[in-house]
Amino acid sequence: MRFSYPVPPNLNLSIRVIKTLTLLILLGSIAVTSYELGYLSGEDTTRALYSEVWASGADSAILVIKLRMIITACVAISLLGVWTKRFIGVLICLLGFIAVVAVYFWWHEISADILKGARLTYFPSDITHIGPFIYAVWWDIVVLVMIICLLMWLTKILAVILKENR
Repeated sequence: MRFSYPVPPNLNLSIRVIKTLTLLILLGSIAVTSYELGYLSGEDTTRALYSEVWASGADSAILVIKLRMIITACVAISLLGVWTKRFIGVLICLLGFIAVVAVYFWWHEISADILKGARLTYFPSDITHIGPFIYAVWWDIVVLVMIICLLMWLTKILAVILKENR
């Protein structure tokens, strides 16, 4: 099978919808991450091109911002992949979505470790969290649910492409 094979024309609408939803997720993730950086350290941090955030990692709030940055990068890679409308692009998009889900699993593990280290069974009400994710906001849950849905949809599209190219 050639990896540069274009997506069949009957799947163009599905690819277009996935591309649009991925772009919206990317723009929202950039906005939320920028807001959180600005909220955490003032406006100057958001203008520093995030370089200082990667250098210091002691605070768990900074760690969550790093996780959001990784998620945003994976969504950007997925968008670039789906933009090509080729089999290899769909595969890259799929791998990007899988990486996003893996980062959320990592985030869950970090949150569980923080709870275990503090000898708590749940987060206190004064710590921002949604479900098992420390410092999560509603957008993080929306991204996770949307990415899982897109991942399943893209898997189905990939199966159709593979079936048509036998």
